Amino acid sequence: MRRFALHSVWEEAGDRIAREGGVAMVVGAVDIGKSTFCAAVAFHALQYHKLVAVVDADVGQSDIGPPGTIGMGFAHPNMNELGDIPLSALYFIGDISPQGHFLDMVVGTQRMVEKALALGAGLVIVDTTGLVSGMVARKLKGFKIEAIRPNHLVALQKGGEVEHIIKGWERTSWLRIYRLPPSPMASPRSYEERRENRERKLRMHFANSGIYELPLDKVAFRNSPIFSSPPLHPSLFPRFELKLGAKVLWGEGDRWGITLVVRGEGRAYSTYFLEKEVGRRINIIREEELMNRYAGIMDEMGEYLDVCVIKEIDFSERKLKILTPFKDVQKIATISLGSLKIEGL
Repeated sequence: MRRFALHSVWEEAGDRIAREGGVAMVVGAVDIGKSTFCAAVAFHALQYHKLVAVVDADVGQSDIGPPGTIGMGFAHPNMNELGDIPLSALYFIGDISPQGHFLDMVVGTQRMVEKALALGAGLVIVDTTGLVSGMVARKLKGFKIEAIRPNHLVALQKGGEVEHIIKGWERTSWLRIYRLPPSPMASPRSYEERRENRERKLRMHFANSGIYELPLDKVAFRNSPIFSSPPLHPSLFPRFELKLGAKVLWGEGDRWGITLVVRGEGRAYSTYFLEKEVGRRINIIREEELMNRYAGIMDEMGEYLDVCVIKEIDFSERKLKILTPFKDVQKIATISLGSLKIEGL
């Protein structure tokens, strides 16, 4: 069991954050020591607070929880690094990059901070992604600050690379800004090393998983291209198949358009003549696009329970097969689809 201390370059700021508590948000580029700082301060704060939480919002290089999620957990005296903190709660994003998921990232971070505070955390430390360049990063980090209202904002930087993010908050009375150097021990990791780390984390999380069957009629779907409109009667499928040259497995539609799930190559899924005939927009989804999709599973209260991988959808029997480490599948009420496809599990 290792008792690590705050590095001398971080000691004064880290001790103040640990003592004062509240919410601390850490920003900085990749490979600059954000996770190391969060772990050190969390451990140090245990002498001042009964409960110290860390919210890991670095979806690409998650330490707490699986990749593609915002995880929250509580520090403990036996921890050696951020990855030693057990997962207490998560919010599913479904991608390893915040690009295209800004609203999800802000809402998820806010939800995890609120949950940690509600459970009694005296200090909540928020680790963030290494996206710091340009207006995109400025807006994402800015909206996170606005959403969680941290007492402390820690900027780890080598040469002012996050100044454009923090400058706009210098006159904010409820926020203290700390400009700190990177960890002297930080070393850059290659793209391959990052990918291998994500794959290892996924394998670890799914290590004791099982395949479970769920009735489609008992589960709601969010962020999904299907199961969001009234189903079409199967008697219509032969007409569509004739035009498309592909087997239609599922169809649904509303006044704005029709979505069809098809199997087979067909005629490149040309929809022009079919749209002319039905007078509505046609959206074609190939069956394989839905398979091995990463997804979050939620209970009836809308709280994320865990993650899963979609293994099979039997449209005729109205059944769904998922791979998940979560055992009590009767609690699953909603499935939220992500952008990633997870192969090889």
